[in-house]
Amino acid sequence: MNSSKTKSVIWVVLMDKKKQKITAGREPDQVTAAELRDACCRKLRISQDGAQAFSIWICSPLLQLQLKPSHYPTALCDLWYDLLAQFATVTEAQAKSDLPIIMLMRNVFFPLSQEKMIVQRDLKLDTTLQQRPCLTS
Repeated sequence: MNSSKTKSVIWVVLMDKKKQKITAGREPDQVTAAELRDACCRKLRISQDGAQAFSIWICSPLLQLQLKPSHYPTALCDLWYDLLAQFATVTEAQAKSDLPIIMLMRNVFFPLSQEKMIVQRDLKLDTTLQQRPCLTS
């Protein structure tokens, strides 16, 4: 039995368009959105409390979906064409040429009152949360 684990890489785009390389100890389609968010936040030196203000999203110019912590981002990217058909009004040609990216962005379900309390303790978090993605086709 081979004792060395194969390391998989998942690229996550941050709100400022910088890419974050996340190395997983298992296949990418077995990494949850919560694990990916936590790994990104550790690299950005954001506290566990602060990490709750973020979520993993799958985004393209045609559709943006915030994932639940239990979702598997890379597996959902493989189903992107089906997701577009279900949640977007696009032509077949548009759907076939659309490519999703995995992003770390603000968690829209996180209470603003809690976000403000966390930001008061961590000014870096304030800067990170204020950055907005700019998706263009």
